[in-house]
Amino acid sequence: MSEPMPTEIEAKFRLDDPARGAALARAATLAPGIALDIVRERVDQDEYADGAALPLLLAGWVLRHRTRYLARGGADGGPAVQHIVTLKQLSAAATADGGPVQTRAEIEGPIRGAPFDPAAWPDAVRAAAQAACGGAIPPLLPLFALAQRRQVRTAYVDGAAAGELSIDAVRVHLAGDGQRGADAVARFDEVEFELASGAAAGILERVVPALSKACGGAAARGSKFDTAVALLADAPALARLDEETRARLSAALAALGRPARDGA
Repeated sequence: MSEPMPTEIEAKFRLDDPARGAALARAATLAPGIALDIVRERVDQDEYADGAALPLLLAGWVLRHRTRYLARGGADGGPAVQHIVTLKQLSAAATADGGPVQTRAEIEGPIRGAPFDPAAWPDAVRAAAQAACGGAIPPLLPLFALAQRRQVRTAYVDGAAAGELSIDAVRVHLAGDGQRGADAVARFDEVEFELASGAAAGILERVVPALSKACGGAAARGSKFDTAVALLADAPALARLDEETRARLSAALAALGRPARDGA
């Protein structure tokens, strides 16, 4: 019998007021009994890709290559860089009531070679992608990218590590852009709390109301991928893409129910 697919459980909120994010980064506690550890700075650059006919998206999956920059962790004690491939279930299948808590299947692991070469992926990621594609994984082509500056804190509930809180400034980039900030075509901020593996789901009943209050109460609708798709659908910058890339991205937006505006 096959093992159950790994799942990610997280609560996500929009962060429309930067002052709330700054306060959350300084707070020692989220609520009585919920303590927050020191802030760790992290930069994630995420590239999304699919085959030309979008087999993964049409099967309900998102493929992401993440380059993670850590302030410490390298062999010499300095900055460290990680490359991670993730196959994640689309949010449409992850939320039932439109609330902040989302549960979705997620398979990931380290890359040992070219990011979008399936031979460089962990066996579990490659097998899941093959199953989603119904056979061989086709050549993968870029869709768009996100650059995130993250302030990450471990949350402790009654003294036990319960999950990871992340305050995220997210910038959306077209495929091939430099991802240095100036070339962002859209931007948004949000806060997420990811429940630690093995932690009791009941912890969310305490964390979510407190986090909602801290963030202003606006749940994020779907994943960062979904938010970026919605913003890209209205982005005039799509017009600067070459015809093939624009057509591929426009097809992806349409498949996700967000057709690009006329003239994009």
